Amino acid sequence: SGLPCPAPTLNVQSLPGRNARLFWSTAAGGYQLENTTSLSPSNWTRNATEPVVNSNTYNVTNTTSPATQFYRLNKP
Repeated sequence: SGLPCPAPTLNVQSLPGRNARLFWSTAAGGYQLENTTSLSPSNWTRNATEPVVNSNTYNVTNTTSPATQFYRLNKP
């Protein structure tokens, strides 16, 4: 507290079916998962699924449809 923390790393794990698990450390709080279907131009929106905390990580499970999906962590 009081010192800037480095941004957490967003990890992606493929799951059975058309699902993916996105997860990041709870060590740096206040970050939101955002997604967009295109990087040029980009239209980042907050991910609709709220993260669940498990084993010191925030976890979100999303379907992999549409096929192209980009994610980032953003601290507003």
